[in-house]
Amino acid sequence: MLASDSQARGAMRALKESSISVPESIKILSMTGIQIGDMIETSLTSVELTGEEIGAEAATMLIRAIEASPDHKPPLQHLTLSAQLAERESTAMN
Repeated sequence: MLASDSQARGAMRALKESSISVPESIKILSMTGIQIGDMIETSLTSVELTGEEIGAEAATMLIRAIEASPDHKPPLQHLTLSAQLAERESTAMN
């Protein structure tokens, strides 16, 4: 599992250069799904996150931090964001 499609694409290129086949020898999954997953030689499985939801939550947290009094830090928050798994060739089962 890689943090971005760019990292996954680089890993897939390095694996190919080392004669390691994706998905037969190793499975690759990305966490961003920025619409390039279908454009590379072996299409990339990715967890697709909604940028609008991430941005809205980040903005809300930032506003709370700005509006908080200097001696009161906003509490730590744990968020659950929606995501979709886009299964493609890089994790295919043979």
